[in-house]
Amino acid sequence: MRLSRVMAAALLAASSVSTQAVTVIHNFSGYQTTDKALIQFNAMAFDQGKVLETGSISELEKLYPDADTIDAKGKTLLPGLIDAHGHMLGLGQLNTTLDLRDQSLEEALKSIKRHAASLESGEWLVSIPRQSRGL
Repeated sequence: MRLSRVMAAALLAASSVSTQAVTVIHNFSGYQTTDKALIQFNAMAFDQGKVLETGSISELEKLYPDADTIDAKGKTLLPGLIDAHGHMLGLGQLNTTLDLRDQSLEEALKSIKRHAASLESGEWLVSIPRQSRGL
């Protein structure tokens, strides 16, 4: 009797576990990259946060006929793109700025002279200042 109650409780607990249905999102411009190509698609099937398949809505409807569907209304979708909180403007500015960090005073003066020679008349020389190294 006790064993049957334990079994009943286990079955009840197992049956109450949430199982999400596959969802297909469609009607968007989707892009994913591989080492060899940029792949475009307009439909994607996913389940519990994991992408199952990408392709066209007709292909995915055949594979997942019972899936819930979401119309993305022409938006752009970039699955797997993880924003590591990059400051793209700052990165671009850094690439056009003279970096004097970790240079001695002599090295910094040489770098400034070299960089100034490449500038147009009236153009500003922008730099990241050198560290004073305790001076």
